Amino acid sequence: MRALRKSLGIKFGLPQPKWSLKIGAWFMRTESELILKSRWVYPKRLLDEGFKFKHPEVNEALSFQSGKTPTIKGSVTKQTNSSHSA
Repeated sequence: MRALRKSLGIKFGLPQPKWSLKIGAWFMRTESELILKSRWVYPKRLLDEGFKFKHPEVNEALSFQSGKTPTIKGSVTKQTNSSHSA
């Protein structure tokens, strides 16, 4: 959450009680577990196949999504048959 706030230029965040997050998740039709529990994921299969992420670090990806960083040309090195990229 700190990285997200930083990328959006928000100085601080207020803690939210668990019950309010569950209500918000219900309205968004998603699971509160996605907010309340940390998940560490390593994309082993993608990396083993040679896939290169356009923005491999979360801070860089969030900055790009918020429009604060230009796209780096040539950052995706492997194309699939359907031409999908990160």
